[in-house]
Amino acid sequence: MAVVRLILPLILRASATHIGGTATQAWLRSKLVATGRLSADDFNRCFAVARLTPGTNLLAFHVALGYGAGRWRGALTLLTVSTVVPAVIAVALGVVYARFATAAGVERFMAGAQAAAVAILFWTAARLLAATTAERPLRGAVLAAGAALVVWSGAVTPVIVLLASAALGAAWLRADT
Repeated sequence: MAVVRLILPLILRASATHIGGTATQAWLRSKLVATGRLSADDFNRCFAVARLTPGTNLLAFHVALGYGAGRWRGALTLLTVSTVVPAVIAVALGVVYARFATAAGVERFMAGAQAAAVAILFWTAARLLAATTAERPLRGAVLAAGAALVVWSGAVTPVIVLLASAALGAAWLRADT
């Protein structure tokens, strides 16, 4: 359970200081892998499993990290922290927003926040792509661009794109190919 105590503070810090699951995961990767708390392969496995649960992927990611760190007890600990703490924060923010939603400037504030969130999303995606395709950066960029185009076209659902990309990545992004 000591490993969960080492990971839990990082998850809490990442969740409190980053917007969006992908930004949180990119920061966690830099901290967990760089400090040797988790191997790059273990992190990538947790990340891949979490991506297969659309809509709840950050929650699934935390549970996978918890399971890896402390089996079922670790998974339950991180599940609890990953659901209760954000829910309390969301309710508190919702109350504040409801109170001030009609105040002058709030709409402009929200538009600015939305633009910043999009920028953060793109920057985080680039960081994760660079970290996970370090062995084959050009192939990783081609795979990411292809997946983005297919999703953007709307021809295939994102879940199918994730599964196909996982298969392609396993075959095409290995260091020994």
